[in-house]
Amino acid sequence: DKDASDFLNWVHWNNASLFTHAPSVRRGTSTLLQADRAMMGRFLNTAHRSTYWTQHLTALAASTANEVPLEGRIFPSYPHYLRRSSPAGRGSIVEKLAELCGTNKAITREEFLHPLFMITQDDSLLGDSTVFDVSLELGLTAEEHLSLAGLPVSRRSSKALIKDYQAAEEVLRASQVTEEDVETATPATPDVDSPPPVPEVEPVEEEDSGPQPGQTTLF
Repeated sequence: DKDASDFLNWVHWNNASLFTHAPSVRRGTSTLLQADRAMMGRFLNTAHRSTYWTQHLTALAASTANEVPLEGRIFPSYPHYLRRSSPAGRGSIVEKLAELCGTNKAITREEFLHPLFMITQDDSLLGDSTVFDVSLELGLTAEEHLSLAGLPVSRRSSKALIKDYQAAEEVLRASQVTEEDVETATPATPDVDSPPPVPEVEPVEEEDSGPQPGQTTLF
């Protein structure tokens, strides 16, 4: 009962946890990439083809891409970044990203939240909750950074992380103010190669002293 987009997100979220064979995960990921490209066709006049190929390729990524059969019962989970009942601060993150990228909240939740989870959560291969660069550049608060990292605020380590984040935020704000002051205080340097300006000479008007000798006037 799910559309092509939801089906793609389901398989993308569960393949990495259900598949035990790393080459199969990479093989399924390449197929999901093709399915994601096909899904973009739903905004064109070939939407029926887009739905067919997205669902077909996604089904292949969840089945034939795995070379090692799954043993035991399968427990797929719902993608966390699509949940409506998100942790505190998740809604404000989506609003900030949507305003920054010029997209609606649904697209922002599907396309941008998951990469942020991957680089902020410690249980990810690329994640490190102590690296604040991306969150600071996006203008997120310390609580919103904890929400991305999946850390509860009540922990002692989370409170220490909030202090470190706020300190990094102050350093970033101070550096931005310093750069603005330098740009304001630095005068414009003249171009050395340009020639000095030539002063304008006003033309001297000759006084009319009357007709020259030997000339006659009409009036």
